[in-house]
Order: sequence, then C-alpha cells, then structure tokens
Amino acid sequence: MVYIFPILVGIIFGFLLQKTEITKFETIVNVLRFKNFTVIKFMMTAIAVGMVGVHLMMEFGVLTNVIRYISPTNIAAIAVGGTIFGAGFALLGG
Repeated sequence: MVYIFPILVGIIFGFLLQKTEITKFETIVNVLRFKNFTVIKFMMTAIAVGMVGVHLMMEFGVLTNVIRYISPTNIAAIAVGGTIFGAGFALLGG
C-alpha cells in the first residue's frame, strides 16, 4: 500500500495533465505570452490540494515526523537552480 497510493496519485495527475492539454506546445507558449493561464490555474490548484492533503494526513496521524524530513532553505542553491532552469527553458524555447 505504501507504493500503490503514490503510483495511483501520479497516474491520476498525469491523466489530468493530458486531459487538460497542459503538455501541448501551444499551451506552454501561450502561458509565456500571458494569453492562457490554464497551466498556472492547474498548478495552483494542485499545490493547494497537496497542502490541504498533507495537513489532513498530519492531523489524522497518517503522516508522522514530517518536519524531520524538511530541509532548511538554501537561497543560493535555489537561485542557481532557477537560473539553470530558466536558461534551459529559454534556450529550448528559442
């Protein structure tokens, strides 16, 4: 059961990504042109559902010791990673 639930959630998430056509090139380009906000809406909804889900699982004791696994924030690593990701995204888009 430990491996089944995450696999099912991943399959459902992937299905929803395909069903909403978020993975299409035109959709991604239109997000970057500020013409289509479907991807942003979908990801914000996914983040909110995930936050509520983790909170509820912690409240009901399904998840224990979650705080132990959270790493401290490293701003320099985030900046470097974001720069590399942004440069790669821009180069592939160009």
